[in-house]
Amino acid sequence: MAADLLARLLREWRGRITLAQVGLPERRGSRTGTLTQEDLAHLTGYSVRAISALEQGVPHRATPELVDALAAALRLSPDERHTLWYLAAGMPPPASAPLPAGIDPGLARLVEVTDPHPAFVADAARRILAQNQAAADWFNLLDMPEDQRNATYWVFLSPHARHVFVHWETEAAQVSLGIMRSQLVRWPHDERISSAVSRLCELSPDARRLWHTSGAIAPYPGPGLTMRPPGHTDPAQADDEKYHVRATAVRVVSVRPDTDAGLSVFLLPAEHARRYPVSSRQACAACDREARLASASSRTSTGR
Repeated sequence: MAADLLARLLREWRGRITLAQVGLPERRGSRTGTLTQEDLAHLTGYSVRAISALEQGVPHRATPELVDALAAALRLSPDERHTLWYLAAGMPPPASAPLPAGIDPGLARLVEVTDPHPAFVADAARRILAQNQAAADWFNLLDMPEDQRNATYWVFLSPHARHVFVHWETEAAQVSLGIMRSQLVRWPHDERISSAVSRLCELSPDARRLWHTSGAIAPYPGPGLTMRPPGHTDPAQADDEKYHVRATAVRVVSVRPDTDAGLSVFLLPAEHARRYPVSSRQACAACDREARLASASSRTSTGR
């Protein structure tokens, strides 16, 4: 099916490009003055046989070099180039330059209507662009220094993340790094992603260890994550297991070629799908206890 669709599109795209548009001389006796397979082979530097195989719907994966050469020769729009990459190479095109920052209006609306399920929108480097009220209640991702408002940074650098996620290392940490690896695969030339990974590994020994010892790639969050709800995020609380909530994690990526934003949603069980009245940071007994211990240690060290 994909090979047949690709074949039809290639013939249509080739048929709309004139010889004059690509600087080739007119052919005597030509009825349309548009490109032939031979012309396209000449423009791309590939054989007529390779072009003919694609246009005949022969199933095979084209090389990235051929796909880019076809997109350039056929003067495809960003949407068409995106389609060509998916049909011919089975993957989205690598971005030649960082995409403009911003949020897809559709995702901006979707992050709000997913409430009371925690949801946030992040760019390719996992920087937070928006969160709904439920995400503020459960995670409070924006309760981080401005230069660290990043979903993966929050998992590793916020002490509260270890209170929220019951299986912090095996679920939250591994999945977060797996998503970052998948982003690097999709946008290998995006300096934002590689810089975010490098800085995270500098700031977090755990991130550095897991980045170099685990090769998991997770383009999606996986089947689910076990979390503690707001007001019950203290691992030392009595009957801790009673408060464990298994959320289904879903990640929605925009198909628009002019954005790299994605929506992450934690779908709660029906009995937990309600808004909590206070933010998780304010309600976390473990955070309060650790803050008091840190303050007491600081007073002791200064002799106060």
